[in-house]
Amino acid sequence: MSLVSGTKLGPYEIVEPLGAGGMGEVYRGRDKRLERTVAIKVLPAHLSNDPVRKQRFEHEAKTISSLNHPHICVLHDVGHQDGLDYLVMECLEGETLAKRLERGPLLLEQALKYSAQIADALDKAHRSGVIHRDLKPGNIMITPSGAKLLDFGLAKPAAPVLSGATQTTLGPRSPMTDEGTIVGTFQYMSPEQVDGKELDGRSDIFSLGAVLYEMVTGKKAFEGKSQLSVASSILEKDPQPISTVKPTTPPTLDHVVSRCLAKNPEERWQSGRDLKWALELAIGPRPPMPARASWRSRWVIGAVAVIIASAALWSFWPRPQPVERIMQFRIEPPPGADFIFGVGGGNAISPDGRMAAFVAASAGSPKLWIRSLDSMVARELPGTDNAQFPFWSPDSKSLGFFGNGRLQRLDLTGGPPVTLAPAPNGRGAAWSSKGAIIFAPNAGTGLWKVSENGGPFTHLTVVQQAQGENTHRWPLFLADGQRFIYYARGENAESGSLYLSSLEQPQARALIAKGIYPAAAYSPARGKHSEYLYWLRERTLMAQPFDSQHGRFSGDAVAVSGAEAISSVSSAPGNVRPSVSVSNDGTILFGTGSDRYQLTWFNREGKVLSTVGQPDRYVSLRLSPNGKSIATVLADSGSHSDLWLVDLSRAIPSRLTFMEAFGTGAWSPDAQRIGYHILLGRRLLAMRTSGGGQEETVLQSQSPVYLNDWSPDARYLVYTQLSREGRNELWLLSLNEGGKPIPFLQTSFNALQGEVSPDSKWIAYTSDESGGLDEVYATSFPSSGAKWRVSSGGGSFPRWSRNGKELFYRALNGMLMVASVREAPHSLEFGTPSALFRISEPQGIVCYPYDIGLDGQRILTLVPSRVGGESPSLTVLVSWDAKAKP
Repeated sequence: MSLVSGTKLGPYEIVEPLGAGGMGEVYRGRDKRLERTVAIKVLPAHLSNDPVRKQRFEHEAKTISSLNHPHICVLHDVGHQDGLDYLVMECLEGETLAKRLERGPLLLEQALKYSAQIADALDKAHRSGVIHRDLKPGNIMITPSGAKLLDFGLAKPAAPVLSGATQTTLGPRSPMTDEGTIVGTFQYMSPEQVDGKELDGRSDIFSLGAVLYEMVTGKKAFEGKSQLSVASSILEKDPQPISTVKPTTPPTLDHVVSRCLAKNPEERWQSGRDLKWALELAIGPRPPMPARASWRSRWVIGAVAVIIASAALWSFWPRPQPVERIMQFRIEPPPGADFIFGVGGGNAISPDGRMAAFVAASAGSPKLWIRSLDSMVARELPGTDNAQFPFWSPDSKSLGFFGNGRLQRLDLTGGPPVTLAPAPNGRGAAWSSKGAIIFAPNAGTGLWKVSENGGPFTHLTVVQQAQGENTHRWPLFLADGQRFIYYARGENAESGSLYLSSLEQPQARALIAKGIYPAAAYSPARGKHSEYLYWLRERTLMAQPFDSQHGRFSGDAVAVSGAEAISSVSSAPGNVRPSVSVSNDGTILFGTGSDRYQLTWFNREGKVLSTVGQPDRYVSLRLSPNGKSIATVLADSGSHSDLWLVDLSRAIPSRLTFMEAFGTGAWSPDAQRIGYHILLGRRLLAMRTSGGGQEETVLQSQSPVYLNDWSPDARYLVYTQLSREGRNELWLLSLNEGGKPIPFLQTSFNALQGEVSPDSKWIAYTSDESGGLDEVYATSFPSSGAKWRVSSGGGSFPRWSRNGKELFYRALNGMLMVASVREAPHSLEFGTPSALFRISEPQGIVCYPYDIGLDGQRILTLVPSRVGGESPSLTVLVSWDAKAKP
């Protein structure tokens, strides 16, 4: 039915009709609330009266309304009135691509530009779980701002076969013999769509290839006199190459389009992002075609002379020089997995610039993966469970990494990983062309050296505590394989310095003294590529010309074009290396994604119950004993982090400290005070939660300390202290004896993350004494005695329920586990742990990503937020400095 001008549909008023089709009638309308012009599509009766299609329509409409993209027509609203279902969309000025194609093919640059925009729009939709399923010129609007994609598959069957505008649904491989029928959308369907198979985003890639073919040539990719002949063409034939139809087109375009139109989805571009990158490469400048020579001559000898002269002239004629262009493309995580950046993860590009190594986690433990940059498939590396901070050998044939308390090496030609040295809490390594590997085995020690083949490992640098240093980490070898750069830092980011040293003469020289973040990467001079040292300024990657021969900077730092949104991988970037690596030829690999987390309540089945406040740069959390507040560490956009309190009744954070507090915050039993530590500091501090008093230093240590817990009986603070050998030890600070430090667990293994039971009789903690893997144990408190192992196959971050009858912990695969606890005479009995749901990766060894509610049924966690940022991905950036070269 047609609606007349002035008809009201909810808050919208019909102005005039714009068009009609099988999916309904479209009107120009007016939103009376916001005083804006909109497009209103009134759906046909067969859709509104079909409950299944109507339910699907409403579900997809909600999904599509969240697709915020400059090349997707915005869906504003969905409504129902007087038996009519309608959509309210952005009103676009322009013409459909179908209308434009009536005048002939587009200019090549226009076709590539619009196709790249649509590919980007499809990528956004596919990553949001939406498939278009009806991509055709009639659903693409050409506007002054570019191409806009319309009608995202609303209310369509899973695998429709459409005949013209009548939307007749046919079964798989139905006979289509209506001679003379005008074929519309059918000509843009993928083979699997014609076959009635289940579709994914690659079906849209095929359709876009058919649209691109038509934009460039003015001809449809698949034609026929009947639907059957068109179906046969789609399933069995390839269109004539574009370069044959239009010889002036670049040969690379044939490859791009033919890969879109591959019959097997596995052989197509696997994502809109990959297709967009390929199209953008094809947009680049092309050398002009030489004009045809025109001449006549009566004598053969004259003809020969002209040919020879022309050849000689052509040999001296200036040819267009190839233009080096900045290029970038994304790497998505393996199916069902997520990238992990920072502590517990990492990524690295090979020195030859051909491969990327990265850490990703799915249902199991985080593992190391590699992917060739000219391939669409990544390969998991066996034996690399819990790998972090990968680094490459100089010849790009082997990988080093930290995992399960060890520095390991893996040859890509085959064989299991080989242990090179113990490294309980590794913080970076570098592989020299001279056969040596230098590494930081712990968070609070100097650098060590070991042969690439294993053997003895020895000290290389010594932390100068008298000069305020707490750590040496993140080494980078220079081109000669002898000299290296490393990062040293004290209690705050302003104390960070870069030093230059050598394997032969380890005496360090300050390269930049104070106030610098760790160096992210180094690339030597290769061909036209200059020598640079890379570092991070907030979230922008900076490159500074470097003279390795004299060991000094040779120019001012410049922002790396295309790398302005490096993922923040820690609340203290000055302490954790950014997710950036650079090959010898200057190709950059870096992580992007949101660095914000949402405080979220879950039930034990993993269902979201509610959220607290807005997403922010939360790092850890701890509920107060009365359950009214959350202590959390919040990072700013630079290098600092501090302790904040969140009142659950108002959900608004209020800042408590102003000096780089870290950890989880340990509440006093009466919730009136909170204890904390400084990252890599040697002090434990306490402050009133009202914020009315000054901070109080309760412990001054000779070694870095990390606060774990405040015992419920108010007698002790539990903290971790680094030994001289770099091991984590559990200590107690007696509050009833004037702040006396008492060693609690001092062994040849690491012990950390101590958590006292509610009755103050037991303590749970994490240790690697079982053979490298962190496991959760429990023992008596405040004097250790018999101990019980709670976890199996790895565990950390233990938390007691408030009644002491359950113990929670995080398994290595990210699952939140819970074990029942029963007290027997002088002992504890633990039930078999059961899995609840997966929780986020912690952002440091002392950063708890969860806590348990007072009732033991609700769990508060940090959930990565997609608000204000994309899901984590890796970006490859090629020739970033092309514009900067003379």
